Amino acid sequence: MKVAFLILFLLSLNNCAFANILVSQGFEESSSDTWNYINNQAETSGQYWWGRSNQPLGSASAQAGTWFWASWDLDNAEHSLTFDNVTLPAGYLHTLSFYYYTNGLNPDTDFSEYCLEFDTGTEWNNWITLTPDTDAWTLVSINIPAYVTIIRLKVASSYDGISKYSHWDSFSVTGSTAPLMAPIIYNTSVAQRTDGSKLVDIYYSLFDANLDLCTVSEILSSDGGTT
Repeated sequence: MKVAFLILFLLSLNNCAFANILVSQGFEESSSDTWNYINNQAETSGQYWWGRSNQPLGSASAQAGTWFWASWDLDNAEHSLTFDNVTLPAGYLHTLSFYYYTNGLNPDTDFSEYCLEFDTGTEWNNWITLTPDTDAWTLVSINIPAYVTIIRLKVASSYDGISKYSHWDSFSVTGSTAPLMAPIIYNTSVAQRTDGSKLVDIYYSLFDANLDLCTVSEILSSDGGTT
């Protein structure tokens, strides 16, 4: 019985997915803050705050540790942080997570938002607006599609008023060993050439989370897929 239990225990450990931190940023300026960023700070004529803080602002202290990224009275100018691109190693499933705090933002005129892109480009298109008045640290956790190999992240805030706040803390990308998964084929396109050769070009992307060798079969149909 002891031998059987030990075997089952080892098998269960082998099948567990342990999360490893790939990069993180908690604004503590410590060795654990490995996810570098660029501070895109707008210049305004009035008094404002956009930067690290170890003091409470709007009843919010750091979500973890001592420091957090805080803001106050941004004079309706967009301020943002652009994080370094992160290359995701194959064979893992990845999760992006961070915390944000908002207080008193007007959803019609103010915003606190983030943009996550899955490429190495320079355009920021997929903005997600966050809740404008959480009055508490709120977790955002995003499971990255298994086939994605690189991510880039940008967060931004804009508002005006001395009783409004938008803060950020505890950014991280974690990875866990991918369970057994079927391969994924995506970005499929089929087009017949227009040069009279009657050749058909077929393109696709293939991803296998477990790094297994894959065989791709192409099946033709002359009746629209019925057979």
